[in-house]
Amino acid sequence: MYLKLENILPGMSLGRDVVLEGVTLMSRGTEITKKMLETLCEKEIDGVYIIDGDENTERGHAEPQRIYKHSYKDQIDYQILATAKGLVTSPQVFRESIYPVVKEVITRSTEMINSLGMGVEIDNRILRRGVNTCILAVALAARFEFGNDELLSVGFASIFSDIGMHWVPKEVREKKEPLTRAEGELIKAHCRLGLDYARKYFNLPLSAYQAILDHHERWDGSGYPEGRKGENISKYARIIMVADVYDALTRGTLYRPAFSPSEALEYLMGGCGVLFDPRYVNEFVDRIEPYPVGTPVQLSDGSRGVVYAVKSNKKRPVIKIRTTIPDAPLTQRLVDLADRHHLNLTISEVQKIDISEALHNAEQAVMQE
Repeated sequence: MYLKLENILPGMSLGRDVVLEGVTLMSRGTEITKKMLETLCEKEIDGVYIIDGDENTERGHAEPQRIYKHSYKDQIDYQILATAKGLVTSPQVFRESIYPVVKEVITRSTEMINSLGMGVEIDNRILRRGVNTCILAVALAARFEFGNDELLSVGFASIFSDIGMHWVPKEVREKKEPLTRAEGELIKAHCRLGLDYARKYFNLPLSAYQAILDHHERWDGSGYPEGRKGENISKYARIIMVADVYDALTRGTLYRPAFSPSEALEYLMGGCGVLFDPRYVNEFVDRIEPYPVGTPVQLSDGSRGVVYAVKSNKKRPVIKIRTTIPDAPLTQRLVDLADRHHLNLTISEVQKIDISEALHNAEQAVMQE
């Protein structure tokens, strides 16, 4: 998977050799360090290919020091990393301040879960959602100047928030039809099951335990398991629920297709002050790009293209339109939706493709300019 240099984080692994003027600077499989990023920047290299989680598994790539039975590192979703960076002031701040906290949480959580064993089948969807929620929640918490220890607590609570779902029967977790009342109660029980397991086996901050219990409570008191309301809900849980819902919506489920980022943000805004703490929703929505670079879209006039750049108005990005005419070469043009000449155009639909294709589109948009 190709990523621009500003999106590369220490700990990722190179997917291809980095070659400059016939000389191999770095070899495929090498774990990227901060020093390597500085070297790439000095050499004016715009981006590199990295190995994503699926490639790590398929090609036998493993961390150099340990091979974990269940590796959280292999569950990282790089689209979520890109989303989280929208919450901070710069990619450098994310690399140097926030990602180290996330990496520590992921590493320590992996060691915990592998040293003890779960006694049940590990569901990779639950693992990945925990990692995604951790990345987003830590980045959101950092916007409110939480201290390092607090960020760690938010991260651990995020990772383990849905751990109790492993004890909910798989046929209930994956049921596509409406749940019966009894099945609904089984789902709700995962909060207490997760809390009990975390207390018994994991040495976490006390505030993290409360957040694990509270992460499905809602601002208006309509959540579970205790119907807590407003400020009575754990502060960390209020942050986690925003991150968790955004990830769940943009990833999709077995019974519902994924929302686009813009649709997920609309849902959060609709629940602001009702389901979610307004402070955290407003901060999240204001910082996240509803149409990230590389997103394939259709405009109200029927034309299709890819988001090429995002300027000050995040809802009105620059679109690279591709026009194919029979027996004629492919033509491309840039349309800035924020320009007064294009105020009649709107984004009518976000095309549903996977993140690899979106990143490829973003790369090609830059290369072809």
